[in-house]
Amino acid sequence: MMKIKNIILSFLLGIFTVACSGAGEVADEGYMGSGYTKEELDSKGVNTQHLFVFTEERATYNGRTFSINIPIDSLIEIFGPCERILYGKDYNTGYNRYFWDTIGFTALVSPEKEVMEFNLHWDYLPKEKEYDYDDPDPTDVPAKFFKGKILLNGIPLDNTSDYADYCNNKEIQSLLLELARKKGIKRNFHQCLYHFVDNGSINRYHHSYHKLYFFDYTTFENNPFFSYRVKVVTKTGQIHEFGMQYAVYTNPNSIDIF
Repeated sequence: MMKIKNIILSFLLGIFTVACSGAGEVADEGYMGSGYTKEELDSKGVNTQHLFVFTEERATYNGRTFSINIPIDSLIEIFGPCERILYGKDYNTGYNRYFWDTIGFTALVSPEKEVMEFNLHWDYLPKEKEYDYDDPDPTDVPAKFFKGKILLNGIPLDNTSDYADYCNNKEIQSLLLELARKKGIKRNFHQCLYHFVDNGSINRYHHSYHKLYFFDYTTFENNPFFSYRVKVVTKTGQIHEFGMQYAVYTNPNSIDIF
């Protein structure tokens, strides 16, 4: 009888231990999966009303996962109704841009009603010269801009942040190496880096694809890392827009820079 009681007690203790462990994991995820408490986010200047958390594996808004290649209705469920839609004309007919003006967020949607691109805008820089062809039309940007910081791999960033400094951040590079190991990369994982190139005065902006570069891209074919499109002002190195674009989010088709 005593043996049976001991077995039952051991079983219950095991369940309690697992439950406590699970609760600890949830707590470690922090406020809306950010890895921080709300107080810590507020102290870092992160926008907790509209909380964007981006990692190499997922993007979330207020704790809810979203991406490109999802139906626009799914995006609306996460962000709420958009304020306006800019309908594509002529050769862009059917390609419509949805605006969440109060957030500073936009999404380009295909004729099949799938999200092809999303962008978060912090500001709008007026043209300096007539031939500044890289500047968007004022109607293509939100009526209002995003306020505060986002989290990119745990690092708070906004339009005052130097993107090259982020790419060279030793803490982030260590995180990438650890992530590569967990993904089963057995060789050349020391080559997993972010790549940033300042192309000087050729354009006003540098479009950088924020992804892991790696010799053996086949590793990512079945379980690709995310890749984000970062629009950087060349004169300052500061982030101007942040988002994801169709056909940019996987590594296998990208150019090997090594």
